[in-house]
Amino acid sequence: MARSKKNRARTIATQSGGTEAGNRRLAEPRTAGYVRPWVGNGLTVAAGVALQFTIILLPLVGPTGARTAHARLNAVSWLAVLAVALGLSLWALWTKWQRRRFDGSPFPKWSAGLVLVSCWLLVAFVFGWLRG
Repeated sequence: MARSKKNRARTIATQSGGTEAGNRRLAEPRTAGYVRPWVGNGLTVAAGVALQFTIILLPLVGPTGARTAHARLNAVSWLAVLAVALGLSLWALWTKWQRRRFDGSPFPKWSAGLVLVSCWLLVAFVFGWLRG
């Protein structure tokens, strides 16, 4: 009696002590690296640290930093740090959003919050609200 490849693999797996669900899990295609949970979590932590560093450097573009002779250099350096924080935040949100689409994870509230705070800081800087 001829068996199909699927039934033959199921029989061999069951006889060798493996479970059918475990063998199915091994046979599934590998996922992309950015869908793994530790990637999104690591990016979120890095974005949080970068945003904290941006907030630490906030006096560079505040009222006292705007009155110095090198105020333009202060603004450029602060914007560079903010761009890194915003980029990491967006990347973290994107990877967690992809993971959510893949396995139904909950909405990434913290990553979205980091993006919102970074965007708010950028808007506040552009409109001059940080200079006082």
